Amino acid sequence: MREGVPPVQPLSLTGWLDNALVGGVRFTAIKIGGQEGGALLGPLVVDPSVKGQGYGKALVGEGLTRASAEGFGFVLLVGDMPYYGRFGFAPVAPGTITLPGPVDPGRLLAVALEAGALEGMTGAVAAHPR
Repeated sequence: MREGVPPVQPLSLTGWLDNALVGGVRFTAIKIGGQEGGALLGPLVVDPSVKGQGYGKALVGEGLTRASAEGFGFVLLVGDMPYYGRFGFAPVAPGTITLPGPVDPGRLLAVALEAGALEGMTGAVAAHPR
């Protein structure tokens, strides 16, 4: 879904330590069931040499702050609830939102950046260049 679609530049960030790239996060603009205003978070990558030092947390936190400031109403991702739950992500009700390709429905998570942005949200996810 991200192939051929540019990332949202203000949200896609890199982390650096002593002039070395140690992490990055990408956000892609999406729509769900035709409804615009969302972003897909991923991938999030952190160099194993700095794992557990807060780079991923900082990249996700700053990305979400910027997404809200840029007017995105919600963010969707495929990931682990124990990690992303701290940012307000919650599981998507099975069968309501679908991604192309195989996805473990238990790992599909979303967070509303605007109150009510995910209420009644259903349908297929598609890239939506901004």
